[in-house]
Amino acid sequence: MLFKSLVLAAIAGVSLAAVDEGSLAVVKADFQAAGLIGDEFQAEDFDNLEGLLHVQFDGQDEPLTLGQRLEKDAVQQKPAFRYLPAEDADTNGQYTLALIDADYNGADQSEGQTRHFLENSVTIGEGDKNAEDGLPINDEDSGKVITSYAGPGPAEGSGPHRYQFLLLKQPQDFQAPEGLDSENTPLGKMNIADYIDSTDAKIVAATFFIVEVGESTVSVKPTSTVNTASVSATPSSTDAASDDGDDADAQDATQDDDDDSSATKAAVSAMFMFMAVAAIVLV
Repeated sequence: MLFKSLVLAAIAGVSLAAVDEGSLAVVKADFQAAGLIGDEFQAEDFDNLEGLLHVQFDGQDEPLTLGQRLEKDAVQQKPAFRYLPAEDADTNGQYTLALIDADYNGADQSEGQTRHFLENSVTIGEGDKNAEDGLPINDEDSGKVITSYAGPGPAEGSGPHRYQFLLLKQPQDFQAPEGLDSENTPLGKMNIADYIDSTDAKIVAATFFIVEVGESTVSVKPTSTVNTASVSATPSSTDAASDDGDDADAQDATQDDDDDSSATKAAVSAMFMFMAVAAIVLV
């Protein structure tokens, strides 16, 4: 029975593996497809991902999916957080947890983004790293809340706002920037990229969701769709595709990687075919 469940899950494309390079590459690819990498962040800001951030609002049966559209009323209360670290991730130390509104794709980012939540010195709870729901984030029992959670409230017609939850690993000598170091700092503007640079914090997990009120009256740049299966199978393809300046040697190396990936995919497909046949026989 267990074997049949695993086979059917594999055939349906459900990932049963622990956090790996493929799943982390999907996060980076989705942030890039949404325009968040390019205007707000640089690609290298997502080179230190160490896990997945699970965010679940009250009334939701499952955690957020990347880029999920939600109604404004559904996100007014602070959600629950869990962290699914990679096997080799070090979860000791302290973290910053933030909710940032980067407005619609194509909006002017010169004055920064809107800070809806910011908490420093948060710790990760103990437990089994390989557990399906990961480890607890002790945002209620530890940490210093700089800006209390303020639910999204985009103006009607202002387009699809991209709200990002970021988990940042703080260095041992972390010091919050002036103006963002005191509790009860109200919702306001900040430049999240400058914040990361000035504190030497690293983005180790991230997710985002979309909230839009009414029909858009602004000019929104188009976003692209991420082929999750392709990115998961070949994590390096995201970086390769975004580097238009590759020389001939790099192009040859990419072709070799594609050949290796094709061979791998063929082997995996053959394995799944065998498992599917076995599952049918077991029925």
